[in-house]
Amino acid sequence: MHSIWHDFCCLTFFSLFVYVHVCAPARRVGDVTATAELSLLPVEGADAVRRIRGGMFNDAISCFFSAMSGSMPMTTFAQVGAVL
Repeated sequence: MHSIWHDFCCLTFFSLFVYVHVCAPARRVGDVTATAELSLLPVEGADAVRRIRGGMFNDAISCFFSAMSGSMPMTTFAQVGAVL
C-alpha cells in the first residue's frame, strides 16, 4: 500500500529531475553566445545560430543519455568564459 507521502516524494523527485534536465540545456545558449563574443566571433547571423544549435544538440544528447542511465545531466560552467 502506498501512502500519500510516498506519492508526494516520488512526484517531487520526478519534478526536480525534469526541471534539471530542462534547465541544463537552456543554459547552453548563454554559454555559447558568451564564448563566441569573447572569442570575437559573430553573435548574430547564420553562423551564430548554427553554433547555438550545435551546443543545444550536444546538451540534448548528453541529457538524454544521462536521463536514461538515471544520473544528473552534464552541465556547462559559464565561469570558464572569463578565462578566455
